[in-house]
Amino acid sequence: MDPDIVTEKRGQVDIVTVKSILGSDSVSYLERVLHDIQQQDGRFVVLDLAALEYLTSGEMLVIRSAAKQLQETDGALVLVRPTDSVQRALHVAALTSSFPIFPDVDAAIEALSGDDG
Repeated sequence: MDPDIVTEKRGQVDIVTVKSILGSDSVSYLERVLHDIQQQDGRFVVLDLAALEYLTSGEMLVIRSAAKQLQETDGALVLVRPTDSVQRALHVAALTSSFPIFPDVDAAIEALSGDDG
């Protein structure tokens, strides 16, 4: 368990909160967390990035891969509260249209819950 990544379940939505800048071990752990959610039939993931100061290419790859796999099973991965620098990194990587972005966790859950049903 990585103290920098916290998970919580609210109904059908898995919330993954990144608490600080990720090191290489944390990126691997994030990948495992997202994979485990999918293995447990998780379809909707909210990734809270409020505490993340920047996003590396490795982190973007993990997030994009998880989003693609969730989309293949009619699920979704959305981002919550990315910092300006994270939003810029997503823009430079041409990923801004790949992830719906919400101002807070509750708004993301409401949108995802509407998708479920």
